[in-house]
Amino acid sequence: MMFELLLVVILAPVMFLALRKTDDTNLQIGVLPLAILVVLALPEESAMSASVAVALGTVGYLAYFFGARVRREPMPDYASAGSSFPAPEVALSDGARASGGFMPTPAGPDGPYYRPNSPAKRQLAEDGTKGEPMRFAGRILNNDGRPVEGAIIEIWHADGAGEYDHTDFNCRGHQTTNQDGQFVFDTVKPKGYGVRSMSLIGTVDFRSAHIHVKIRVGEPTFTTQVWFPDDARNRLDVAYWAFKKTNVVEFEPSQPVLTARFDFVLDQAG
Repeated sequence: MMFELLLVVILAPVMFLALRKTDDTNLQIGVLPLAILVVLALPEESAMSASVAVALGTVGYLAYFFGARVRREPMPDYASAGSSFPAPEVALSDGARASGGFMPTPAGPDGPYYRPNSPAKRQLAEDGTKGEPMRFAGRILNNDGRPVEGAIIEIWHADGAGEYDHTDFNCRGHQTTNQDGQFVFDTVKPKGYGVRSMSLIGTVDFRSAHIHVKIRVGEPTFTTQVWFPDDARNRLDVAYWAFKKTNVVEFEPSQPVLTARFDFVLDQAG
């Protein structure tokens, strides 16, 4: 009995780690069949315990995977910490809003790469960051179409090589909207990342270029992401298809630098 218990304690974490370490690679699709072959090769008295271990490791991995991709972590209360970096004025067109009139912008998950406590700043990309210089600007409005002054908006995204900064805050930061509800970030245009690999749950983490966004007005935190209309990867990005009619930026004409514009509409009255 002690040996069977020890087998479960050892094999369950091994199974979890094997699936975790082969995330987003074609290797993962072979982990479960290999584990089943190992179970079948064991003596009958140990096979049942090994089967339990494989099942626990697999379920644990699936819980980890989906948990990391659907979470919505609250934004830190930057305002109470004395953070105030108001957006400057930037001339924007009066064209159609990317979120479709004053309908609330759909929310989405954090994704796996959110890091709280980013600095307040306008210039997000450090010198030497890979990618085309780009300005990300727009307004935060309520569902009456009125600008929301003093809202905190935080963004994070991959650089022009499709890489996130996991140790510092390059291409990450927040600021406060001005009296017109406007925000302006100077950064680089992100690139999509990942390869089309079959994993335990299908083709995952093949992403087209996108920007993650959190907005806080008072206590609740609104989380979403926006895409670019000119990215060839969009047609293969599963997440994009759920938001393609609402969460796509527009490129502002007649700007000195490439300017991606999006107006976020919060589900709140004025």
